[in-house]
Amino acid sequence: MNILVKDTDDKIIKSDISELMNQLYGISSTENENAVSMSGSFMQGFNTMNVWEEMLSGDDGRLYNSILEEQYDLIYGAWPKKLNEIMLIVDENNEISDLCLYALGLESADNMKKVMEAFINGEEIKPKSNSWSYKQICDMDFRLVLSADCYSYDAEAKTYKNLTESEDGLDYLYDNGKKLKVVGILRPNETASSSMISGAIAYTSALTEYIIDEANNNDLVEKQLEHKDTDVFTGLKFKTGNEVEPKTAQKAKDIKAHFESLSVIEKASTYTSITSNPTEEYLEEQVELLTKDKSKDELISLMLQNADSVDMDKDTLKKYLENMDDEKFSEYSHNLFAEGVKMRYAKGVQEQLSAYPNSQLAAMFDAAVSGYTEEELALLYDDYMPATYSESTLDDNMFKLGYVDINAPKTINLFSSTFQSKDEIGEVIENYNNDVKEDDKISYTDYIKLLMSSITTIINAISYVLIAFVAISLVVSSIMIGIITYISVLERTKEIGILRSIGASKKDISNVFNAETLIIGFTSGVFGIGITLIFNVIINIILHAVTGIEILNASLPPIAAIILVVISMLLTFIAGLIPSKMAANKDPVIALRTE
Repeated sequence: MNILVKDTDDKIIKSDISELMNQLYGISSTENENAVSMSGSFMQGFNTMNVWEEMLSGDDGRLYNSILEEQYDLIYGAWPKKLNEIMLIVDENNEISDLCLYALGLESADNMKKVMEAFINGEEIKPKSNSWSYKQICDMDFRLVLSADCYSYDAEAKTYKNLTESEDGLDYLYDNGKKLKVVGILRPNETASSSMISGAIAYTSALTEYIIDEANNNDLVEKQLEHKDTDVFTGLKFKTGNEVEPKTAQKAKDIKAHFESLSVIEKASTYTSITSNPTEEYLEEQVELLTKDKSKDELISLMLQNADSVDMDKDTLKKYLENMDDEKFSEYSHNLFAEGVKMRYAKGVQEQLSAYPNSQLAAMFDAAVSGYTEEELALLYDDYMPATYSESTLDDNMFKLGYVDINAPKTINLFSSTFQSKDEIGEVIENYNNDVKEDDKISYTDYIKLLMSSITTIINAISYVLIAFVAISLVVSSIMIGIITYISVLERTKEIGILRSIGASKKDISNVFNAETLIIGFTSGVFGIGITLIFNVIINIILHAVTGIEILNASLPPIAAIILVVISMLLTFIAGLIPSKMAANKDPVIALRTE
């Protein structure tokens, strides 16, 4: 499709960023809060921008998805209710890029080209800033023109001409195009973690469907589909791949027959064209005379004198040539001088032949053709023989006409609202790949998964290190508990003897110390859980302040807390088993004698 818009010079342009260089000057903010702004400082890097982008359609009959309302703030106007209504997206500073300015027609193509040329030449660009109110933006409209509608049949030439290549054609297409209206302005929500639309002008999926239906039902598209073996633009057959290159004799015969069929004017024109091309020997001889015994600086000076034949100003060309290495400079200079020789030779021949009438030139042409050898005629075949097959293909033409086959999409955009949905999409793709051939498999890259995998690996590595430290701490703590319990046994030896003398069994003595270690483990576990809960509150306050993500919280689940207390009791119990066993095995008589 083509989007037409009137620029600041009231000139109709195609809102097509690909027609301009992607490296243009950038944007900056303005003090006016209720305005869209732009300035002239350069963007860094050669980054392209997709200005026009489709919005995610809604599942409730609306033209847009409700998730867009969560990601964007509507700062002016309204959300689209019709398929031809579009939205403009600005950034947090109410700014839009220079590419978008051009697409909106707020910057003329001529001004943009001047800026590009200045950038290429390394010239300093004076910053400028402009601003437009929201109302000015929303009062603008675009015209949607189908690609197939851009071609009009020329009965005299018996071919189709592209209306976008002339101002009158653009005027006609603009007046008859479908109007697109900016109805609202969006700004990314500050609380949104991401935004779905990467472009600056958003349109509805209903508009996409409309374009596809209109394009597929276009008369020119239907004509091309009816004659799939013929190029509707040229009337020539498409190549099938089975064509055989004619041999020299056949080429000579065909081109000679073609020359004989030409009119007097055509013969005169063809003769002038053929004789205007110098031979290779003449070219090499003249280039040698121009470049012989000349230094690089002298050659550059000569080349600058002929800079009119190069689409580059003299200063830029000079810098370009001076920085070129010798081998490349030699090749470039040879080609440039050869072009100059060709132009002068052709001009001289055309001036001489212009004195002759067409009838005499035609007679001279017939005489020349009759004297050509087969090899010479075969050389003329490639340049003067009319095409017998189209240089295009059916797919090329269908793309040019904007035809879309719904059953064979080029890309499919999927949006998952949760990580679980994303994983389910990945599983569907994997299941599909398991049942198809290698050529039919879908390859995809889950960047979120790769990123999370890297983060998980780092976290796991840190966790393993911390687990190692904790394990060492637990071993040391268990040894210390065992030592403390052993010291308690030594200090209470007489108490053990008294308990044994009044009838306590070895098991009873062991249970006393085991109970104590369990109580110590329970108390320390509960104490540790309490400290953790207090620190969680402090950590969450810090996390929210640093990250700004309210849902990011450090927490300790109740089940985990209970498990940790049980582990603490188990470790202290194991650490006290040996001392309690030693206490139970003490001789009561010896224990009673202990002071």
